[in-house]
Amino acid sequence: MYALETTTVDRAITKLSNPATRQVFEYWDRLRGERSAPDRREIEPFDISAALGDILMLDMDGGEATVRLAGSRLTTAMAVDPRAQAFQSFWQPTDRRRIGDMLEHAVSCPSGILLKCEMHTVSERKVACEALLLPLRLDGEKIRRLIGAVCFPELPYWLGTETFSHFSIEKSAIFPTQADATLTPRFARSHPIFDRAQPKRRMKHLALYDGGLS
Repeated sequence: MYALETTTVDRAITKLSNPATRQVFEYWDRLRGERSAPDRREIEPFDISAALGDILMLDMDGGEATVRLAGSRLTTAMAVDPRAQAFQSFWQPTDRRRIGDMLEHAVSCPSGILLKCEMHTVSERKVACEALLLPLRLDGEKIRRLIGAVCFPELPYWLGTETFSHFSIEKSAIFPTQADATLTPRFARSHPIFDRAQPKRRMKHLALYDGGLS
């Protein structure tokens, strides 16, 4: 059993340690204005060009989060193509329920997700990483995409040459993006943990496949 930790939008951005996750967060926050989430069609990739190598976009339409886009730095670090695969499958079995609950809440509340985690290889090497996921609407009120980034503060010499095994959670938090949002008891917690295919066209650090950023 576990309780999902919560924080606020203002607190969340202060906890980001990587320039790429911070850039994506600030861009998303600027686009949404007073809304709980911007529309996917407002996203202009070149506006976050420095973060494109670390970008991650999840498709939430099918009832299971699948990876729609992954930046070149992330794909190289994992040494595997994550596109069209279930996002939860990349996590160690003991973390998959927590990831699923956070994804569910990101869509239903809506909320953002912060993760301090580790990437493990089959040879039992590991490297720290920071992940951010933020809600996006598509053609209406429903949250149908999550956009964010996965970044590695340190780049060991072996990164990208070792076979990927899984990610594991070190710390996690969700933050409602609507001012009057109320967390259900299932998700509520009184204190935030962070207080403790071939490319259709190619841009720098990002390959866009059929469907683009839709």
